[in-house]
Amino acid sequence: MLCLADASVCVYSLPTFELQGNLTRSKGCNLFDWNDSRGVLCVATKRRLLLYHYDGRNFVELKEIPMNDIVRCLAWCGDAICLGLRKEYVLVNAATGINTDVFPTGKSSTPNILPVPPPLTPGPGGFGASGDSGDAEELLLARDNVGIFVGAGGKPTRKHGLPWTETPSATVGFPPYAVAALTNSFEVRNLQRGSQHSLAQTLPLRGVLGVVAATDSVGRGVKCSASSEGDDVVLYAFTATSVVRLTGVPIPSQVAQLLDTAQFEVALLLCELLAAAPSLRAELTETAHRRCAHHRFHGGLYDDAMRHFGAGGASPLEVLALFPGLLPPALAAVAARHGHQSQVPPSNTRHLPPTLEDWPSSSQEALSALLPFLIGTRMRLRDASSSSSSLLIWGPDDEEAVALDTATLCVLVTTDAPREAVLELLEPPTAVHPAAGEQMLVDAGRYAELVTLHLSLGQHRRALELLQRLATSASGSTSGRGSSRTFGPHDTVRYLREIRPSDPLLTLEFSRWVLREQPGVETLELFTTADPPLPVEDVLPHLRMHAAQLCVPYLEHEMAARGAELPVAFHDDLVLLYLADLTRARAVAGVEHWNEESSMPDVRRRLLTLLQAPAATSRYNPERMLSRFPQDALFEERAILLSRVGRHEEALAILVRRLNNSVIAEAYCDRVWRQAPVILRPGDLSGGGGVVGELDEWLAVNEDVVTDADNVYHCLLRVYLEQPQDPATAAAADKRASSLSSSRGWLSEALELLTRRHQYIDGKKAVELLPDNVPLREVMPFLEAKMLSSAQLRHKLERHERLLQSQHDEAEEAIRKFKSQSFVVTEEATCAICQKRLNSSVFAVHPDGSLVHFSCLNR
Repeated sequence: MLCLADASVCVYSLPTFELQGNLTRSKGCNLFDWNDSRGVLCVATKRRLLLYHYDGRNFVELKEIPMNDIVRCLAWCGDAICLGLRKEYVLVNAATGINTDVFPTGKSSTPNILPVPPPLTPGPGGFGASGDSGDAEELLLARDNVGIFVGAGGKPTRKHGLPWTETPSATVGFPPYAVAALTNSFEVRNLQRGSQHSLAQTLPLRGVLGVVAATDSVGRGVKCSASSEGDDVVLYAFTATSVVRLTGVPIPSQVAQLLDTAQFEVALLLCELLAAAPSLRAELTETAHRRCAHHRFHGGLYDDAMRHFGAGGASPLEVLALFPGLLPPALAAVAARHGHQSQVPPSNTRHLPPTLEDWPSSSQEALSALLPFLIGTRMRLRDASSSSSSLLIWGPDDEEAVALDTATLCVLVTTDAPREAVLELLEPPTAVHPAAGEQMLVDAGRYAELVTLHLSLGQHRRALELLQRLATSASGSTSGRGSSRTFGPHDTVRYLREIRPSDPLLTLEFSRWVLREQPGVETLELFTTADPPLPVEDVLPHLRMHAAQLCVPYLEHEMAARGAELPVAFHDDLVLLYLADLTRARAVAGVEHWNEESSMPDVRRRLLTLLQAPAATSRYNPERMLSRFPQDALFEERAILLSRVGRHEEALAILVRRLNNSVIAEAYCDRVWRQAPVILRPGDLSGGGGVVGELDEWLAVNEDVVTDADNVYHCLLRVYLEQPQDPATAAAADKRASSLSSSRGWLSEALELLTRRHQYIDGKKAVELLPDNVPLREVMPFLEAKMLSSAQLRHKLERHERLLQSQHDEAEEAIRKFKSQSFVVTEEATCAICQKRLNSSVFAVHPDGSLVHFSCLNR
């Protein structure tokens, strides 16, 4: 403990109060101040400053700083020491000793320095600090009747000073207040920033000679700021005849008094000092904000009121109770009941008239201020309800959610908000009251927004009926304060596509008029993009009835999407639809003017692609299709169908005699040959006998795969060489024969086929098909090629036969060698596995010559 006694600084030990000694050179001291964070003591003696450092045991003198005048008061401020002289304030740098003039003391020539403590957090019952009491970084310097806030650099730190009623004789800190002793009273003013340093209290005390602050705890030293953690600050004011003890009123009581006198901003500043009691601070802060909000609303300051409602966490029902005309009667009653249950005194509340029509002109300002509050509260509550730990579900079952969304919609519509803002509110999930929301939107002519409301609430039939009614009205357009647009079939299509999951019944019912009005690709997407997919059995008859032109693109989409999974009947339907399009075009053009190559090439291309597709993906019934295709047209398509059922000769007859195209006919044979099952015919291997091995061995050495040679190429030879029985076919064949350069007609085509495909044709049968009058020299190319290929094949098989014979001989020799081996079994011979004697037991021999019991062989 440091004590100023006999004009020197004495050091005592606590708690025994034993004198340890005096500080050297401190004789004549009139003031001293301790800097706790730096462990430095400043002592003022006449016209000099002495600085001491405490090393844990003793005070060691650091330096001496001379002064020009006697120091009347002093205080630490950061690394500097502020000195109050008779005419001015001076800042002295403790490290360098450099002096900096601040400003004069004023007319009174009575300096007064009050260290402003760092932010403190008093407890709920008083002003005890909840954290470490740091050194002051700001000073309050008296200049006549005004206190000026100065920082460690000597510059003012606040725009406005602290005014006193008169020049104080003494000041002391009582966080968060500054207390000044005046002539006839004590004056208490707030030190907090933002408080305007308002007058908090005046106490009638006269003749005060001085005042000090102390902690209400035994063993604590007197300090000029609030005490350390857990202690309350008390003031002691002394006069000539008495000492007065002053204690602080608990902050909750101060907050209540300030709220009653409408000093809301100061009350909120005091609430910030209750960090040691977070629940109490939150409760008082919310109450102060809500009381302030109601007061501001009563005064017509709607923006400020809504800001305080939001900061105080006010329920939207409490706020909506001030706007009874926004909600339908049932919800208005809920809001009013909630408003009556709030803790705000009724004298501070004010309501607007019960209907929107009776509101004054300033109501638009109130609504404009209300809208941001409603939107912000809605976002906060929705985010809370969507969290995984929340038990709340935002929807029509929550009265608060319904009231909030309905009121927000009313404000948006009343203030003529943009369409996008209304749609954002109505998008799911929304809790707008169905009947009230519909009535608001209808009255405002906002039909597009009404459709979105129906969609969010799941009222799909009502929305679709509305869209149909709007689109089929006389003009098809509507207008209102918030929207002006034209409705059409595309709106219904878009709505049906947004329904998830798809509703087959609604889609089929409300797509009827759309298909009649707009049978396009966009409408078709109703059926091709449905999730889950709509049954083809329902969609195709629906399209046949209302938009037959969409059947083909619909089935094409299903074929591409589902392929073989699509039932066979719909594959047939697509083929028949293509056929119907071609038949109608042929009837319109006339049979004599019909040209298969140039008429509807796109439809024919798609039909041919479908008919030629593999049976695994294109599953139409060729037998049924043959009965539907005409006999006198679409010959290429008919040839494909005949090929599909294995009637190759008829197909080739069409290609040769109807289409006059031997190239396509030969390509047809090649394709059938490659796709036919592989078989072995001995007559083709050696030209009449020879060696024939196993099928797999023969395939391993034969590079020319032989297939069912009695079918396709022989069929083409017969088509070339035999005369057709059908008169129409005969006429077409005669026309072809007359166009050939050779007078022998198809004979040259047959001979060229024999030469090119000799390896696939049975020679004997081919010669039997040729006319008897064909010269031998014209058949020689075929015979030579056939004989050469037969000889080559015979040589290949002979080499393979010799190879197999060699392998066979080697195997027999190995068997003979193994059979010729002998073994001598004596009485001492033992089993190599069980080590027992063999005796007369059945035994086996390992390749290495070891003997084992036969019973031990498989161990």
